[in-house]
Amino acid sequence: MVDESKASDYLVVATWVSSAKVVSIRRELRSLLRSNQARLHFQKMSHAHRRRAIEVIAGLDVTAVVYRSKVRDPREARAELIGAVLEEARATAAQRVVVERDDAAVALDAAVARQLRSEVIHLRAVEEPLLWLSDATAWCVHRSGDWRTAVAPIIRDGTLPKRSEPG
Repeated sequence: MVDESKASDYLVVATWVSSAKVVSIRRELRSLLRSNQARLHFQKMSHAHRRRAIEVIAGLDVTAVVYRSKVRDPREARAELIGAVLEEARATAAQRVVVERDDAAVALDAAVARQLRSEVIHLRAVEEPLLWLSDATAWCVHRSGDWRTAVAPIIRDGTLPKRSEPG
């Protein structure tokens, strides 16, 4: 499950979930919804609700990989990071890569996937609760401090493929 954040540097969080755990983790995440919510979206949640959600998320059997790009151009940065996610998916034999749908980025993601002979599935966060994991983690990483510490049990830093230097 992949979500991105453009708050300062460009980062993508890919949350890897074992297929054996998908159903139970979706159920756990849905239990965090309030009656007026269709999805968890950290930017729009109260402090107390965020805290509760992070307590649950940090205890799940998932790995949230944080990929950061130093590339200034947002399209190039996204392409680099989606490429890194797809490379890791291939290396770990992931069954599928679901990216939160951003209509402006669907074509770019598809082009990166084609170049790597891979595939991405674009869904809206209301369609796939597992995307909430990446959204929450990205939010916490950008807020840093106690928020980053709270999700530390599930985080690891991603590695980017070596860029070939011209010349």
